[in-house]
Amino acid sequence: MAGRAFLVAVTAFWMVMNVLLWRSEYGSQASSSVPIESVWERILTAADSSAMQVYHHGQLLGILRWSPTVIESAEVNTNGIDNTSSRIEGMIQKAGGYRMELDGTLQLSGEASQRFRVHSTLELSTNRVWREFDTVVQQRRTSWHVGLSAADETIRLAWQDGEAKTEQTFRLADLSNPALLLEGLGVLAPLGLAPRALMEVPGTRGWSDRLKSTAVNDTLRIGNARLRVYRIQVRFVERFDAVLFISRAGELLKIELPDQIRLVNSAFPNL
Repeated sequence: MAGRAFLVAVTAFWMVMNVLLWRSEYGSQASSSVPIESVWERILTAADSSAMQVYHHGQLLGILRWSPTVIESAEVNTNGIDNTSSRIEGMIQKAGGYRMELDGTLQLSGEASQRFRVHSTLELSTNRVWREFDTVVQQRRTSWHVGLSAADETIRLAWQDGEAKTEQTFRLADLSNPALLLEGLGVLAPLGLAPRALMEVPGTRGWSDRLKSTAVNDTLRIGNARLRVYRIQVRFVERFDAVLFISRAGELLKIELPDQIRLVNSAFPNL
């Protein structure tokens, strides 16, 4: 009898402790607010890249790989000697900025002519203000190139189809409507996004009038398990909404965009 009572007491204690642990891990933190700056910092300093499968209305279009990198600052001592060469390889002593790369292939239809290769890079300063932006889209013999430089405030547009090619450079300050200009040159400007809007990433000054972003603690079901994540809600110019699910290590897990466009991390097929 005493043994049975002991077993019942231990079982009850175990159940109560599990309920309390679940509440502390998920219940109390679910939907609780998180500083958006800290989440963006985790994304920019994530150790691993994220391979994202792209779906549109449930149809697989291709895969894009997101790769963040911390740029090491060129550290100079009081004698004017660059000390970066003496640092341990792979160890960042002091961040000098961030670089993000997006590379992959999209198949917009069953035809080979609708296969696009995409490669984009964005370089930011330590306070997450953009320095350089560059993107190239290739379709067979045709390619489009857009390059922006914050240093000289210029935008470079290039187009090439076989032997035919054209290239133009403009100053950002002289462009009253860069989105229309890009469309006129055959460069895709989705969602009306203008180069001037690329001045800063979400969570920093300069986007406050156009972009609203919030971050909360949340959980994401992976198979039969639940994973603690950050959920970022982004609204741009009151008509573009996106939801990002980010792991605690800053890895992209899932992105939901308008028109049933969804990006899912290929390492988690059960998402």
